[in-house]
Amino acid sequence: TTRAAGDRSLLQQLDESLARVRQEIRDVAAKSAEDVRAEVSSMKEALQQQHRHIKSLNTMFQEQAAQLRTIQGECQNAVARGTEDARTELEMLQSEVTELRVALQGQRVDLQNT
Repeated sequence: TTRAAGDRSLLQQLDESLARVRQEIRDVAAKSAEDVRAEVSSMKEALQQQHRHIKSLNTMFQEQAAQLRTIQGECQNAVARGTEDARTELEMLQSEVTELRVALQGQRVDLQNT
């Protein structure tokens, strides 16, 4: 009976020890779940930040594309104006050359008549 009491005491200690181990396992499992939740939350926030950054870059790229289209249009207009100005100047030069030819021909006629 002393032995039975000792056995019961030992069984009780083992039960308590087993209960503590089970509780520690539950605590570790709960902590692990909390850690996983925290990590998932952190990853979610990082992804949201990346998404915002990507949207910001996209907006910036769209603005730059619009600016490039504007510059391209301005360049095309400048080339067209330059081409038109060059045509006008060429026509003026051709007209002057024609006038000079006529004047030279007139001088030749004058020289031939003298």
